[in-house]
Amino acid sequence: MSLSPGHRGPSPAHKPTALDQALRAIRPAFIAVIVFSFFINLLGLNGSIYMMQVYDRVLSSRSIETLILLTLITAFLYMVWSALEALRARVLERAGFAFDAQVHVPVFDAIQRTAVRDRSSGQTQTLRDLDTVRDFFAGPALTALCDLPWMPIYAICATLLHPYYGFLALGSALLSGALAVLNNRATQASLAASTRSSITASTLATATLRNAEVLQAMGMAPELRRRWGAMREQALGWQGQAGDRSSILVALTKFNRALVQSVVLGLGAYLAIHKEISPGMIIAGSILVGRCIQPIELAVSNWKSVVNVHAAHGRIQQLLAGAPEPG
Repeated sequence: MSLSPGHRGPSPAHKPTALDQALRAIRPAFIAVIVFSFFINLLGLNGSIYMMQVYDRVLSSRSIETLILLTLITAFLYMVWSALEALRARVLERAGFAFDAQVHVPVFDAIQRTAVRDRSSGQTQTLRDLDTVRDFFAGPALTALCDLPWMPIYAICATLLHPYYGFLALGSALLSGALAVLNNRATQASLAASTRSSITASTLATATLRNAEVLQAMGMAPELRRRWGAMREQALGWQGQAGDRSSILVALTKFNRALVQSVVLGLGAYLAIHKEISPGMIIAGSILVGRCIQPIELAVSNWKSVVNVHAAHGRIQQLLAGAPEPG
């Protein structure tokens, strides 16, 4: 159907690619993972409640029957929690397989059509990018991102124990979040430069090996090897720079968590001395505040994977959008 000049239809640049369609096809799996994450994080309160009941109810009543019953209930809830964790991991892994099954043929065809038009395009990197995106589904980075939105559950529960716990949880979470943002800004450019240099080195090596006999006869092999080595060293240099910056911010995040876990115990002791909370709430508050920081720490630790998969996704989209139409 033709469009008149005055009618603004959808731009070809915004036409959904095979990658968009594959991600849309596995959307139900992500919805299921979000639901599982809610219950997993809800069951994460199990340890705090158990500790509080043991210290406040069992020790005061000296009831062995109550202790056994609480322990059995806690063990059952931990079994459910573990089952949901395993189920979430399997759903993400199957989603990765389904994604790959739907998109690998269009990507390969796009690479082939691009190579016919331009043999020096070096688009074989996109196959590795496809593996990067697929493996991201089953990796720890995506799991950490799934748990990140449920932090308010723990913050609210900590506030219910005592407002001071809520303030401490909020402050430590904000500090960890700020460190995560700094980690992204400090490493994004270096990781992107490292990836570009690595792709260039890989493309050069592939071209050299493909024409090894001709290049050897022409005496060009040593010069190409030198260029490949230089690009490889450049990629490692950028990667090392990103790693150095990231390691400092990851260490600061861990320091924040360790310090807060000690401070929350001290705060709990202070509140218990003044009869504002019970002894069991000291342990429960420590667990809850720690759970507020843990998802951010995991996200910061795995941020490199997030940056890599974002870059890989962009390169796949660029290939699919720019590939010639099938003849």
